[in-house]
Amino acid sequence: MPLRQVEHIRESQKREMKNALFFRHTTGLILVTLLMALLFHDVLWGGRAFAFRDESYFYNPLYEQIQNSLTRGELPLWDPSEHLGMPLLANPVAAVCYPLKVIFFLPSVTGITYQSCFVWYILLHVLLAVWGMTSVMGRWGRTPCASWLAGLSYAFGGCCVSQYCNVIYLVGAAWLPWAILAGDMILRRPRPALPEPGTPWRSRVRGILGLAFVLAMMVLGGEPQIAYLTGLILLGLAFCYDRSRNGNADRTLVTSGPAMLLYAAILAVTLAAVQILPAWDFARGSDRAFSNGVCALFPNEFSPQTYRFSVPPWHWLEYLWPSFGGRLLPVNSRWLSLEPNDERWFLTLYQGVIAFLLALSVFRLRLRARSQEDNAASNGVGRAVVAWSSWLLLLSLLAALGGYGPHWFYKLVRFLSLGQGTLRFESGDPVGGLYWLLHSYCPLFALFRYPAKLLILASFATATLAGFGWDSLAKNNRIGILSLFVLLLSIVCLGVTTLGGPSLFASDKIPSSGYFGSYDAQTAYAVTRSALVHATLVVALFLLILKTQRRSVFFKQADLPALSPRRAEPVSSPAAGPLLLILVAFDLFFAIHPFIITAPRSLYEYPATLRRVMSMNEKLIGSDDSDLLRFLPVHGMPDVFDKGIARNRSGERLLWESLSFTPKHHTRHRLASLVASGTMCMKEYPAFCSRLTHDCVSQNDAACLAFLDTRYLLTGQDVSEHYKDSDMADLTEKLLPCLAATTCDKPVVPVGLRLWGMQTGTSRLHIFHSLSRELSDPDFSLFDLVERGITDQRLPGETAEILAYKPNRIEMRVSLRRKADLVLADQYEHNWRLYITATPRSMDASAKKTTAASEKGQEVPVARTLEVLRRFTLDAGQWHAVMCYEPVAIRYGAAVSVASWLLLICGTVVTLLPRQFLIKGRSFFHSKSIFLLRTKE
Repeated sequence: MPLRQVEHIRESQKREMKNALFFRHTTGLILVTLLMALLFHDVLWGGRAFAFRDESYFYNPLYEQIQNSLTRGELPLWDPSEHLGMPLLANPVAAVCYPLKVIFFLPSVTGITYQSCFVWYILLHVLLAVWGMTSVMGRWGRTPCASWLAGLSYAFGGCCVSQYCNVIYLVGAAWLPWAILAGDMILRRPRPALPEPGTPWRSRVRGILGLAFVLAMMVLGGEPQIAYLTGLILLGLAFCYDRSRNGNADRTLVTSGPAMLLYAAILAVTLAAVQILPAWDFARGSDRAFSNGVCALFPNEFSPQTYRFSVPPWHWLEYLWPSFGGRLLPVNSRWLSLEPNDERWFLTLYQGVIAFLLALSVFRLRLRARSQEDNAASNGVGRAVVAWSSWLLLLSLLAALGGYGPHWFYKLVRFLSLGQGTLRFESGDPVGGLYWLLHSYCPLFALFRYPAKLLILASFATATLAGFGWDSLAKNNRIGILSLFVLLLSIVCLGVTTLGGPSLFASDKIPSSGYFGSYDAQTAYAVTRSALVHATLVVALFLLILKTQRRSVFFKQADLPALSPRRAEPVSSPAAGPLLLILVAFDLFFAIHPFIITAPRSLYEYPATLRRVMSMNEKLIGSDDSDLLRFLPVHGMPDVFDKGIARNRSGERLLWESLSFTPKHHTRHRLASLVASGTMCMKEYPAFCSRLTHDCVSQNDAACLAFLDTRYLLTGQDVSEHYKDSDMADLTEKLLPCLAATTCDKPVVPVGLRLWGMQTGTSRLHIFHSLSRELSDPDFSLFDLVERGITDQRLPGETAEILAYKPNRIEMRVSLRRKADLVLADQYEHNWRLYITATPRSMDASAKKTTAASEKGQEVPVARTLEVLRRFTLDAGQWHAVMCYEPVAIRYGAAVSVASWLLLICGTVVTLLPRQFLIKGRSFFHSKSIFLLRTKE
């Protein structure tokens, strides 16, 4: 054959393969766009918003509060609207320093609403997860179809996309593939035949800088646990690479893979120091400061909160059948609740039955190649990654069991065989479990919570194995057998379900829930039956695609390096790959879209009904409502939510939360909640709070509320007998007309909400003259003070008033006739500083010298008193006092972070510069140094 004809054939083959690659990448992009549009249609164009769990009542108002603070030009260091004041920037879940939070400044620039920005913030991280997953699969030499399959199953699987209701965990899941990509650049040495662009040291430096950047973004985004776990699993990847002889076993100790991972971790800590140092300072004084890692060993120290949201093994059935155990919303049809500890963190674990079957087909725990050809094609990378992903999947599933330890399984066997015992968690159940080992012996792991969060790692491992499984279909004999088995099993279960009917799901042992309402057996039957039909159809269509794939014509391996040196193409079919991606996309859409819980956006923007009633009452008692009004919120959900089958529970609950300002809706209306739901709080506050809420209701004592300047009380029931002799007035009659006017998809408005208000004004700053010893006693509490009937000892003519009350700064004017102790009804924190200056009428020579020494004035110590409040002592005279929140950890952390980010930028620029430029620059400086030496001679 003439040489020209051979060249023509090769060029035609290259063009065909380029067109095929372009077609498959285009198909993947179109499917991602289509899935985004279909899954999130209601929140993008339907005038609705996410309305489930923490998203609706925690993160949404929290991020709006941060946005408003930054818009006003205030740094959100302190939050005065929660728990008598709390650190805000130091709280990791607030993610104040996260760079992608810049999207929340769009309303002030473009005029779009805050709710739209919040939706795009979530969708941005879903896209980031897809992009990262496809990129890391491409680096591992996977085909475009395999890469997009992994990206779709990971980003749009239940474990990832359902985290729209817990935004910080979605942030961690979105950055996880990018961390693995950067870690792979560090750990894997370049292939000899297909070298990386640039010199090896530049590639490794880029990997270190990239991994540090991604880990820092995880921490700044509010999810330090995923950064911690990423470091652990990258160590496992380094071990697998070294065992497969594709890692850096030939390097020295300083340049080994674990050492370079350590360099990246140190740089990440410095990059995120502005968040880590304040968070560490906050955690030392929080309620988690003394968490015991080995608490499960001792019955008296067992903490059920540590093992909440453990994932029982029967939830694993959802990897095959979506919604197999029923759904919680919009109607409670969750029948697969075998025991009372069954709490849901992820709404579903489904990632697509096809992805799960492909993952099982290549699941291997040994580091061995299936064949010499596969080993040569992937240069040993494939077998190392498959073994690493298999171990990651197995260990993540076992760790996510949480409290379901060996002893619990012993109780389960005893319960099923003998009918004895109980299935509730006890102190000895988690002992021996993998999560118990991590919680007991891994440093700092006890600071994190919830075993279910580890399923993000299992989701990543499943998607990775699915991509490798698709590329190995030509030599894989497992996939057909597994698919046929699941198809037959689905048909059998469908037949049993159809014959049994709704009576098969009827049970009196499933309790009703205040959130989800009563259990509905009819809906459970319909949901389970549709899940089985769904899986049956998908697996049947997959078998048809599998048959088409194995009959396709394969490209020759010899022609591949000329086209794409980074991607091997062991199997290529014009139609099978795109058809598979389309099937996976529609499979995920029909399985996941019922779990995208939304409600009308107007519920967030509904007028502040209670705030208007409070403002009217403030005018009646002659007080100014411009400052934060404190109130004690209602506890728990109304009883009406626990009865009957809920058809619109998401809207009902969101309406109840917005009207009762729980737990964070009050931040939108200049209100301060005395008891708010958060992640961490000061370690003394939970005991103080529990006694406060108990005593104020049971002992007919509103003096505690008045001392704390808490002017209003919200209750979910009639407690008139407790306040008939107090200074609290029932304002419910003014509230009911406003509640009756609410309309939003005709939700049920609970009528048990009652509002109580003070009939006279209250004060936040108190003066005491004869209680110095008691106020210094750490055991002396606010309740002891109230029992004595002494809440203020100011003399005639003495005044103590607040001139300006801002989050980070409080200005006060105090006039005293003699030395006194002043108590500010705000929570104590050691970073608060008090500076005083004397007014001109009482300023003597010594005071002038003192104030001249400092522009802020003389510093006065601030101490803790009455368990949680602030106390300071002033001499007689007239004083202007300024209390400022000055956290030293934030100042030092910001300095370290700025220096580290500058180092990261400079290092990135150096590694991206062309090699010729670096050589010329090096020779230039070398010639200059020689010239200077000769001149000196």
